[in-house]
Amino acid sequence: MMLWLGVLVVGLLLLFYCWVNMVFLNKKEADCLIILGYRCEEDRIHPFLKERLDHAISLVNTHSFKKIIVSGGSVASIVPEAVLMRDYLIEKGLNPRQILIEKASKDTIENLVYCKEIMKVEDLHSSVIISNLFHIRRMNYITKKLGFEASFSAKRNIQVIFNQSIRTL
Repeated sequence: MMLWLGVLVVGLLLLFYCWVNMVFLNKKEADCLIILGYRCEEDRIHPFLKERLDHAISLVNTHSFKKIIVSGGSVASIVPEAVLMRDYLIEKGLNPRQILIEKASKDTIENLVYCKEIMKVEDLHSSVIISNLFHIRRMNYITKKLGFEASFSAKRNIQVIFNQSIRTL
């Protein structure tokens, strides 16, 4: 009996894992690219955030965005996540004048609310939001509740999925 229960639990976990990681991604053309922050301890970029930033760089190299919004406040670090993100992107060769900073948010909902406000002020009408695969479904739900039309992108390959699963277990 316990063996069957264990098999059932493992099967359900695998099914859930596949559901989370097999989300539909749409990298369409947009006015802006939004990169959501991730908890940076000791003012260092977390591997999940580095993955987001590197993916953003690859999109900037293949798509045309008027602006890039980096979003994240000081959650676990002294320096806001958005400032660390901006500095990383500039170090990798992106144009500093193209990057807008949102550094007040403390969570995903605030990220999206404040980015939506920045878009309105900057007259930006469409966006691609970058996060990690495990976060896309949640963001899709939140953006719909906020009336924030967006498409989503994340790096997806076997190595990324494996690394995310190891770090989130």
